[in-house]
Amino acid sequence: YDNIVCPTGWVKRTHDDEARQCDLLVQSNGTRFQCPNDNHTECLCHPCKFADDVEVLHGQTSCSRMKSCVSAEQLAPIRIHAYDHFERAVGNMSYIFHADAHHLENVEVGYAIRNGSRYYIDLSSANRGSHILEIFFNGEQVPSSPTIIKIIEKTCPQHFKADDHGICVDSRAPVIEARANGYLCSKMHECLTVEQLEIINFHVMDHLTSYGNLTYKLHDTSAGLKAHIEVAQQHLWNYSFSIQTAATGVHVLEILMDGDQIDDSPTLLKVVAKDCGTDALANAQGQCIAMVTAADDDKSV
Repeated sequence: YDNIVCPTGWVKRTHDDEARQCDLLVQSNGTRFQCPNDNHTECLCHPCKFADDVEVLHGQTSCSRMKSCVSAEQLAPIRIHAYDHFERAVGNMSYIFHADAHHLENVEVGYAIRNGSRYYIDLSSANRGSHILEIFFNGEQVPSSPTIIKIIEKTCPQHFKADDHGICVDSRAPVIEARANGYLCSKMHECLTVEQLEIINFHVMDHLTSYGNLTYKLHDTSAGLKAHIEVAQQHLWNYSFSIQTAATGVHVLEILMDGDQIDDSPTLLKVVAKDCGTDALANAQGQCIAMVTAADDDKSV
């Protein structure tokens, strides 16, 4: 084995890989290819293979330039192996992993772990899709780089579904969840009862983190006011907005993601007259107006 010299464009297999070829040959063709069990015979099976000087693999599968190297679930550990078949004494391997399709500037940069002529790159990502992995040896791209790492949806228990963070969430729950002052809203049910002009703070969470555009419309039905569209403030996959009205009654609130109603929309908001105490009443504008009694009228005469 030590004296084998492979032709140009071919590289010598590792001793373990070469021994594995002999085992495969015996399994496929029977004992007639079995190597004699003595101290005088050394059997070599396909000791050379066609490969790059720096070969990149996932398991036993060779990775190729701009082709899928590995398919793994969200957050599953991925180990990429690289072999320097020239066994150079000085070698430095680095990588750039482009694993965020929403923010191309976010990349993972690191160095491979070296063990002799072998190098290891450990990766993991929750971002589904096909992502580019660039591998450099002594500052230059290896022949099979860039290669493709494909991340697929994580397998979850029944009734659960993986979100964009690789976390299994209950698929029976609303994909987009809306809360008013902390209370969960549901479709065509009263979400909250408030007084006139009381501020209602809404928090909407998109569990699928679709980065969409959230808008809302409040129909002040009792006051006969026409609804108008407002845009919610967004922070990543969380949205917030506030509502305040003096119109009493039960009002319809529509919440839309990219123009479509979310699961819990439309929901209902109930507004009651403002509590002004025993000596005043709230008017239609939510202002407290002092009550005039008969005694007060007599005093004014």
